[in-house]
Amino acid sequence: MKAFQLHGSGFDNFRLEDCPAPTLRPGHAIVRVRAVSLNYRDLAIIKGDMTLPVQWPVIPGSDFSGEIVEIDDPDGHFQVGDRVSAHYVQGWRDGRRGRPIPVRISACPVPACLPS
Repeated sequence: MKAFQLHGSGFDNFRLEDCPAPTLRPGHAIVRVRAVSLNYRDLAIIKGDMTLPVQWPVIPGSDFSGEIVEIDDPDGHFQVGDRVSAHYVQGWRDGRRGRPIPVRISACPVPACLPS
């Protein structure tokens, strides 16, 4: 797999590198990423403005969409081939921070990894 990884703050610290393919964990999905957007959180990490500690390298791409290629969903809500979208604040429906939406499964093991 290939991933754009950030090795420190600043746009000059992006590198396209080989990375290990993710392994399926219980209650998670592996998603073939088809589209990624860099949101404000990603920009804060890149610019060095993140208020929380950052452990380098980072693969930015808090918001993405793609399709499930492997899944462990005991409730059967998702299956291989489903198109999914994930984002950093999963309970945020609109501009107002409201009551969280229940999330049954995480679909974000390794954002921005692409098949090599």
